[in-house]
Parts: sequence; structure tokens; C-alpha cells
Amino acid sequence: MRIPFASHGPAALPALLYLLISGAVVSCSSRFFVEHPEDLAAEASVLSARLAGSRTPGGGRFRAAEVPAEADIVLRLSASWSGESGSEGEGLILFHTPFVPAADIGRDALSPAGMYKILRKAVPFEDCISGAEAIHRVEDLESASLVLRVDGKSLDEPDYPLVREVRAGLEVRGIRGRWAESGVRKLLAALGEEDRIASGAFRRILWISAAGDLMTGRGIDKRLRDGGPEAVFDPGVLRSLRGSDLALANLEGALTLRGSAARKTYTFRSDPSAASSLADAGFDALLLANNHSLDWGPAGLADTLEALAGAGIAGVGAGRDLGEASRPFRIEIKGQSVAVFGAARFPRERSGWDGARTAAAAGRPGILWLDEAGLDRLRASFRDDVLDIVLFHGGTEWSKEPDPRVRGIVFGLAEAGADIVLGSHPHVVQGLEWHRGRPILWSLGNLVFPGMDGTPGGEAGLLVRAGFQGTRLLYLDPVPLVLLPDGVREAAVDSR
Repeated sequence: MRIPFASHGPAALPALLYLLISGAVVSCSSRFFVEHPEDLAAEASVLSARLAGSRTPGGGRFRAAEVPAEADIVLRLSASWSGESGSEGEGLILFHTPFVPAADIGRDALSPAGMYKILRKAVPFEDCISGAEAIHRVEDLESASLVLRVDGKSLDEPDYPLVREVRAGLEVRGIRGRWAESGVRKLLAALGEEDRIASGAFRRILWISAAGDLMTGRGIDKRLRDGGPEAVFDPGVLRSLRGSDLALANLEGALTLRGSAARKTYTFRSDPSAASSLADAGFDALLLANNHSLDWGPAGLADTLEALAGAGIAGVGAGRDLGEASRPFRIEIKGQSVAVFGAARFPRERSGWDGARTAAAAGRPGILWLDEAGLDRLRASFRDDVLDIVLFHGGTEWSKEPDPRVRGIVFGLAEAGADIVLGSHPHVVQGLEWHRGRPILWSLGNLVFPGMDGTPGGEAGLLVRAGFQGTRLLYLDPVPLVLLPDGVREAAVDSR
């Protein structure tokens, strides 16, 4: 396009200026400078790398200035905590970095009392930002550390307060700066959105509720049939079960009206209709690898599996043959693959009844017995990218400490790749221990078990809410329970 300047005179000046601006100015590089406090050096480096070389709206490129005076756009970084009053500052939010207080409990076994004291600790937001409570990035935590809630909030809650928000304010200078401003804002918005999505995915927590021995005989099945789950489980327990992504327990006894009773001290069975009420309570999978699933023989076990499947509950650790008993319940939750396995190994009863004889085999129904062959079957099924949960039934009844005879067996599960082991059978609550970075809850005690009145520790239980990010345990919320003759309720606990 030619503009005959002489013929148009002063009228040609606007067109000439337009060409100068749109061509000579916009196509040139625009310079930026990032001002930041020392503690935001890492964020400033990321921002500078993102901007450098990006194109301006006119086709030029952004490049870094050596000093602020040379810059067409100055970006000033500042940070605040999302939970601070008046934290809404100026500028676009570029980075959302969650921090957490944590408890390092990996060196020694933690007793039930220690679990309540440490893991139920109330951590105020003010203590975190004042330095009274040490805070960390999650990726910097030791493998045997557990995250604590802040003001009662966990990472996955929208109003979690301990998120450091880094903002960028813009100072635009000159023609180049004004023409480049829209491009810079788009780049900053894209960077902020990418980090928001990434940090949101990072805070995605998969919640699992797990409890101990659940026995629906001795009238519990009738209460479930007549009054539903609310007639057995108190509101707090139901909130935990129904509010989790996955709810687990150990089912003691057969859901059957037929079969022959085994020759042993106690045999339990209840109406198969109880399965639908257990599903309504929130249960997704129940352990059948225990000393009561064959109380009424193979027919009773078959009825139990059928009743649970009809209610949408998986029975794990027992089956019509060894293949089925070894097969986990697999599910994908929040983009994470999860596998729930069941296995058992417990002492012979005083009556002479030996649980090892109920082990499943090729063509024979039974439970997955955790001997070396059973461990090998589990080891072959564990996957690094899958959250592998093992429900284990074993140890010594009424013992407050893990049975030395099963410690090596359970440690073998952790070494083989189990991401968490959840124990049952002792009927009393035992503690938490880490082995090679994998958590083991030795015994969760009882959940629902009429007839425990007056037993040493049998009237107490533990429900845990375990929060995972991928295969890493972050949260463990212990909920103490009190058993009643006709159900269970949450117990008050002094966590000071």
C-alpha cells in the first residue's frame, strides 16, 4: 500500500502512524521484567520461562529485560494465604500451592490412644501461618508422615485455608507495553488456569472407610430388616460410611438359611436379606476370609456370596474355588484404580477346629489362606499404579498387641506391594505401624457384634477414614466406636 504523502498532506499522518504502530512497534519484541520477593524466586523463574519466547499479539516475541527501566511491562509478584481475611489482592492468581501440617509417626508403632491424640489433633490456621506449627509441601513429606487437618479442613475441601496464592500485578509502559498487555494477560490467565487444574488434581483425595468385625446374627438382621441401617448404625457412623468413596469391613458369619453347622465353638448365620441393608449403610466390599464364613458349610458360603452380589457388595477373600477366593474387587474411583484383596491366617481353636482346613483349592470352595503360596498369589496381583488394599483376618483373639506369629506374614504383604493392610479378628483395637513406608492397622476391633457386653475391650471398636492421593496415604482419621447390644455408635474421645 502506497500513500502519496505529497498529494494528501497532513491527512496522511494518521495512516502513517497506524502503519508505524501496527508494523514497526507491534511486530517488535516486547520486554518484560518480573519483580519478586526472595521467597517467590521459584515462581518468578517459572513465569519468566513461560513468557520468554512467547509471541506478542503483533507477531513479535516477549523477551526478558535486564532491569525494570528497560521493560515495557513489569510484573510484580506477591503472595498471600487463601485463609487470610482480606487475602483478595490485586492481579491474577498464577500459582496455588497447598501446604500441610503433618505428624511423623513412622519410627514406632502407634497405640490406639496415640492415634487419637496425634491424628485427631486440632491445628488452627493461625498456628500454621505464624510458624507455631511446621508446614510442608505434600511432596516433601517423609513416606511415614500423615497430614493433619487445618481448622478441621482437608486438602480436598474448596475452602481449605492453607493454600499460598501467588498473584501478578501488571505495570504497563509505553506503546509497546499497551499493545502487548492483552497478550500478557492471556498468558497469565492460561498459566493460572493450568496451575489451578493441576493443584485441584493434586488435592483430589480418595476416601476409604474401614471398620472391623461385623456380625449380623443375634437379632441384628431383624433390626436391619425392620428399621434399616439407622436401627443399627448411629448417624455419625453412617455419615462416615456413606460419605466415603469406598467402605469396607469384615463380615462374620454366613448369610444363609440352610447348610450344616460346623463343629466349632461358635457358628454365626443370619438372614440373607441383611445384605441389602448393609449396602444401604454404604458398604462396598466385605471380607469373607475369616473363621466364620464357612460356619454353615459350602452352601452357606455360596448363599453369602449370592446375597452380597445381589445387593451390589463384593465379598473378598473367599469363593467357590481358589481362583475366586484370590480374586480382588477392582474398581476405579476418581481416576485411580483400586483393588481390594482378602486373606486370613489365624490360630486353631481350642475346640480343635482348624481354619487352615477351610482354605480354598482348585475345585474346592473356601478362604484364601495366607501361607507362602497365598502370599505369592497376592504378590503376583499387586500393581504399582493400583491402590492395593488388603483386608487381613488374623492374630490372637483378645490380645491388645499384634501376634508375633503373624507379624512376619503381614510384613510380607507390605513388602510384596500392599499399599495398606487393614486387620481384624482379635476383637479388640490394636495400633498403627509402618513397614517400609506402608501402613498396617493391626486390628480395628469390633463394628457390630451383639454379645460383647463385659468382654475385655470387645465393646470398643475403631472406624478409620483413610485419605489417599494415588497410592500414598495422606490422612488417617480415627473414629472410636462403642458397641451396643443392638448396634454401634461413635464414642467421645479426649484427644488432648
